[in-house]
Amino acid sequence: MFSIVFWIQSGRKRNSEAIWRSTLERVSIDEQRCKSCGLCVSICPVKILIISDRLNARGFRPAQCTDQDKCTSCGSCVLVCPDIAIELHREVKV
Repeated sequence: MFSIVFWIQSGRKRNSEAIWRSTLERVSIDEQRCKSCGLCVSICPVKILIISDRLNARGFRPAQCTDQDKCTSCGSCVLVCPDIAIELHREVKV
């Protein structure tokens, strides 16, 4: 038995760091693209996304995931993000 990792990609090319992270995180948020609209926070069914206290380079407070293990990989946050700042990673056992 082996695992295949796939992701819902947000329209940009992935670099090797992002591919490596995909095995560690379910939700990846590009903090430099996020403008703190809060749509992902409001739609998350398990309420694990919050708006951070720190600022990104553009002066916004990016969203962040508080508990990767509780993420259900539903994809709602990816679908509502207007900034294409969220990637969802799913692991499938084959």
